[in-house]
Amino acid sequence: MRSANVPELNVDELTRRVLTRELATWMKFDPSARDGSDPEGVHQLRVTSRRLRAELDVLAPVLDPTAARTLAKELRWIAGVLGRQRDLDVLHDLLSDLEHEESPFDESVFARLRRQRDAERSRVRDALTQKRYRRLVSELARWAVSPPLRVRRHRSARDVLGPRLLKGLSALFSDIDALGPNAPDDELHELRIAIKRNRYRSEVATFAFGSGAADVARDLAKAQGVLGDLHDCVVATDFLRAWSASRWPVDAEDQGRGPIDAALEELALRMDELRSAWRAPLAKARRRSTVLYLNVEATAPSTDI
Repeated sequence: MRSANVPELNVDELTRRVLTRELATWMKFDPSARDGSDPEGVHQLRVTSRRLRAELDVLAPVLDPTAARTLAKELRWIAGVLGRQRDLDVLHDLLSDLEHEESPFDESVFARLRRQRDAERSRVRDALTQKRYRRLVSELARWAVSPPLRVRRHRSARDVLGPRLLKGLSALFSDIDALGPNAPDDELHELRIAIKRNRYRSEVATFAFGSGAADVARDLAKAQGVLGDLHDCVVATDFLRAWSASRWPVDAEDQGRGPIDAALEELALRMDELRSAWRAPLAKARRRSTVLYLNVEATAPSTDI
């Protein structure tokens, strides 16, 4: 059963609607990503490229496989180009938040980070002026007008989205069950990526299943946010430890170490809190996905795609 206010879409309408939305976001933030005037531009292009890859995955049964693989490859490329700058921007903001006015960091902390950010900004600008990037944007525009479908265009969108969405959620919750009570941070980072993919899939499914899929997506977004904050703290900790080790021997005493040690202690406290906060929203997502499962099964087609 779908929400009463959700229109019945076929796969052509669904695919064009999804791609049109993503293209609009892409074109909105492309200028600021190119000129570096706002870090949000790079962030939004990176998010959109990753979301598109997840959407291509859930739409895979209806898309031409060769065309979809080619587009996914280019989206992976541009996400990789944008990723390092975005990570450094987040690291800069987090370190700025940790620095206290009465006990500032050694100026070389931000000097090192500034050099790295400048190098990445230059690399991003170069990539966004390449023919490869222009071809990618042109391809997205073509897909938004006429997606390369390999099934009948009038096929129900619910028939396509339901099974793929449920399969992904089932695998996600199985992965969560396999984690121990004190999962290492690298495993939680991989879990965050899996949560993100399923969040994007759930957001696509709102076109067909309405509020049920939207509720799951919101819970997954909360868990993703917690694990994202944890990952940012881990990256900041590694950066400060590496900088400190390059600055002083392990047993050295120096007034400049005080602010760094204080920041590391604060990061450790934050990480402890975050490590205990990600399971609650996922438990809600699991409960909501059970309701969604029943609704999807009630409308499942009698034949395979």
